[in-house]
Amino acid sequence: PDDLKTQAERQGFKLIGGKVPTTQVFVAYYCCHQKDVKDPSAGWAVPNPKLGDVRVRRALSKGINRDELNKTFFRGKGVPTYLTSFDPTRYGWNSEWERRFAVDYGYDPEGAKRLLAEAGYGPSNPLEQNIVLIELAQFPGTMDVQEAVANYWRNVGIKVNLVNMDNAQRTASTRGLRFENHWTIDGTSSDVHIYLQTRWGPSFSAGGSVGHGGRDAEVTRQFLALRSELDEKKQEAAY
Repeated sequence: PDDLKTQAERQGFKLIGGKVPTTQVFVAYYCCHQKDVKDPSAGWAVPNPKLGDVRVRRALSKGINRDELNKTFFRGKGVPTYLTSFDPTRYGWNSEWERRFAVDYGYDPEGAKRLLAEAGYGPSNPLEQNIVLIELAQFPGTMDVQEAVANYWRNVGIKVNLVNMDNAQRTASTRGLRFENHWTIDGTSSDVHIYLQTRWGPSFSAGGSVGHGGRDAEVTRQFLALRSELDEKKQEAAY
């Protein structure tokens, strides 16, 4: 915990940053599930989900002040994550993601409001989202970070519900594809295959557990083909 790190520093100890990317912390969505990822014709479990609109996802991202969260809850030692579960040290990284991040997804409350308005949301018709509260073992302050995110979103006009449920309820809802417009907090390491298989991400992903993140049949098809490629140079070119 950060309070014990502060105490250790007062006693003469020094903190040394690791050279290998480890745990990333991010908010993650439950939404946009195909009934059968192997059969696109089966359609979506929930038609026309709000999070299926890229303007909504961008607005939600632009509503969060990551720098303030870093300084408040992580003592400023965190580094920005430009692509969930991925890192510039991993092969296949595209520097364009970092260059474009501030404009496309960086903190901009007024920009978030404009995007919500373009998507049809406003004071008389607020976007409603749900944060499923959980605690992570990876770092302290999980609940505080989730509530902070909720307040950031409220500040741009989003109606946020904080939802409490136990692990069994959450698992059943996830596997049953009953979540829509729901979020939670999570953390994982960084690797290109974790990114592609992850349940989360700013766009649709492949693989992962049923009911998490966005699932797209075409992305999944390409991923399964790529996963069988053992030549790293060919892998990087494909990424």
